[in-house]
Amino acid sequence: MTLIQDGSQIKTKMTNPGYLLNYIPKEWAGIKEKDGTPLALQSLSKVFAFNSNGTAEGAFNNVWDFVMKDNGDDFSTMFMAPNSEPVGQNMFYMLTRADYAAIVKEAYNSATAEQKAKVDAVLADSNSGINTIIADAKLTDDAKYSLAWIYMFKKNFTKATDDGPMCTDLCKKSSEGSAGLLVYSKFRSITETEESSVKQMRIAAYQDGYTGFGGYMYKHYLQILKTSPFPWTSCAFIHFMTNHKDGFNPWGKDIGGYSANPNVQSQFNHSNDGGEEFPVNNDKGYDWWVANEAGKGRLIIEDGEYCSEVSTVMADWIAYL
Repeated sequence: MTLIQDGSQIKTKMTNPGYLLNYIPKEWAGIKEKDGTPLALQSLSKVFAFNSNGTAEGAFNNVWDFVMKDNGDDFSTMFMAPNSEPVGQNMFYMLTRADYAAIVKEAYNSATAEQKAKVDAVLADSNSGINTIIADAKLTDDAKYSLAWIYMFKKNFTKATDDGPMCTDLCKKSSEGSAGLLVYSKFRSITETEESSVKQMRIAAYQDGYTGFGGYMYKHYLQILKTSPFPWTSCAFIHFMTNHKDGFNPWGKDIGGYSANPNVQSQFNHSNDGGEEFPVNNDKGYDWWVANEAGKGRLIIEDGEYCSEVSTVMADWIAYL
């Protein structure tokens, strides 16, 4: 069996041709059909976070803040480049879906006049390619704001090779005002020293009045190889990981990872892992993160089918940026 990510490529290159086979435990009947094909072990969150040491507290209250240089001429959000981890590219695809594009537009409406002017300049630039993407992919008008956000983010972000080193850099006390979009659970591995601490780290979506999406969510899928010599053993292992607390514990013991089986996920609670001293580690949980309403996490959730549909139009444009 395999534990695999990137819903877009799994569908087009692996499940459609029949190289990977799907097994759904009978206990899943009616539980959560959207995570059944392909079967998902878990959802993982990548969240916007920033170093609030000193004057940075409150500097990030809108998702557009992460694509602007208003926070300093040398400001740039750290992010694992899509060519290193394709699920980041899937976030860009998903941002154009109507429900998520509406969130980006709402954040634009709450942005400062200076920020709106910068966005409007991108939208007015015929060389940006935004109008072509909207027409070719048959997107809603709101999607132009998502495409502008993608355009500005890709032009401005600082490439990181991995989320672990990125988290280490963010947590340095000398990194005041720095921000990143990274796997939430990475904060658990930071050792407190005189030079580094998670005490000053803040999750953007947890801040009062934050507007926009708080990051994105991708999934780890469990599949059986077509060539598996003992597929029933694969089924048994998948059953154990998706239906039992002990089976999911290697992932569920940390913040930011949520079992696709709500009966299993209900047995994990990390809402007070950090207490008052390390608030960044107080995970508000899956339901809070995926809720698409003001004051909640509003994560952009990977949908492999949608990603595969728009990738043919958007992939080259994103790579060009």
